[in-house]
Amino acid sequence: MLNSAAIKNFAISVLVFSLTTDSFAITVKKARSAVNADMQSGRYAVEFRFTDELKWKEAAVYQSINNNKEDQDVSWASLPLDKSVEVRISAGNTRVESVLVRPLAFQIACSVRDQFIYVRLQKPVQVSVEINGDKNHPLLLFIDPPELKPESNGNRNVLFFEKGLHDIGERYPLTSNTTYYLESGAYLMGSMYGDSTVRNVTIEGRGIINSGDHKWKHPTEGLLSNIAFEDGRNIRIDGIICIESGNFQIKIQSKGNDDSILINNVKLIGWNKNTDGIHVSDMDWKDHPKVGNGDNIRLKIENCFIRANDDAVLLCDGVAWSVVRNCVIWDDGGGASFCLSWGGHNNSDSSLVSNCYVIHKDGENPVFRALHAGEAILRHVRFEDIIIEGNAHTLVGMKITGHRYDPDPGMGHINDVYFSNITLEGLTNGNYIEGFNEDHLIENVTFENLRIDGRIIKSSKEMNLTTNDYARNIVFK
Repeated sequence: MLNSAAIKNFAISVLVFSLTTDSFAITVKKARSAVNADMQSGRYAVEFRFTDELKWKEAAVYQSINNNKEDQDVSWASLPLDKSVEVRISAGNTRVESVLVRPLAFQIACSVRDQFIYVRLQKPVQVSVEINGDKNHPLLLFIDPPELKPESNGNRNVLFFEKGLHDIGERYPLTSNTTYYLESGAYLMGSMYGDSTVRNVTIEGRGIINSGDHKWKHPTEGLLSNIAFEDGRNIRIDGIICIESGNFQIKIQSKGNDDSILINNVKLIGWNKNTDGIHVSDMDWKDHPKVGNGDNIRLKIENCFIRANDDAVLLCDGVAWSVVRNCVIWDDGGGASFCLSWGGHNNSDSSLVSNCYVIHKDGENPVFRALHAGEAILRHVRFEDIIIEGNAHTLVGMKITGHRYDPDPGMGHINDVYFSNITLEGLTNGNYIEGFNEDHLIENVTFENLRIDGRIIKSSKEMNLTTNDYARNIVFK
């Protein structure tokens, strides 16, 4: 089990982010034109005002349409939070009969007056406003903390994308020792790509990357990500919005040792098949020259909103240490909400997922899944304080098994997985934990204060959990 000292040491060590550069320049990328009207939402208008202000300010409201499913879209507005903010929403000609603000656990109150929806927000947060039970046309509110714009510090290149439309094309090249700053209102059409080894890259701001020209293809045929790195070392992505990737939304491999990947306050909206949200993995995809991440990779994901049509977050594929905290997940069902592993060449020593909210879970894939085909040992995994709204066909599905996506000749082991304070609002049908044989077990899995449909679960039978002979020491508390 991951003890408190290990968690504390990891929380400190993962913040180490070494930047070594020997030059500085700031370049402003001029916008080609204003953002097109068809990029903006025709469903919602949003206004906001801060505490003690009387005048309403108009917010930009954008839209992403699911071209794979008839009549489904998402609108969103990003708002700064210097202090408490009140939001006024108009839903056009829609008669507002009921409103839900998800995650429900946030208990964010709203009111309706004269067909305007009023929401007051006290802290940075990402929420989905759903009118009359309609989740096919939600309004997302991304309430951002104050940001620090990159400034001259004598040791770093800065590329500044100003407000407006930028056509950066497919696989805009990322270079080492560079910060890419997307100003609020900057709208980049295309994708970003770190070819081969790229070090010390930051992508930050409040702008948008839209990769909607990508046509889906399977990742084994090539990456079509909003942001991807073949070998990204010391990478930080902060504050931006990414939409409409061809497959993986953020895809990173890291071949160096002792490197950090930090992802904070990033908002992802993906519709296609294989649109994993954040996929840090050492699996052998077409664009990657070598199997296997480096040793002692540290991954930290915090305060993110992820809408994915495959695995929302991949945790342990060649990542030694990972932390996922304070994230909101919309899982469209093609994968898992939290995926421990598909493969994994290097051992994973510690993974902590805490204070996360799954606001929608579609399909039959698990919320918590491992299909572990790699030879890595996965150990000291802890899921705590996680709420899943609605039903989940499979809450937990863990298996050691062979499959075509991992090239390792051997198989691994999963040991010491702890589920604490997990709440599923609705029902679950079929759950499983299955090792492969006597040498490749899943063992020491503990459920403490697991609540399903309002009941504390005390046995495998109560959660419809099946196991085989190679799953050992499954405990309920």
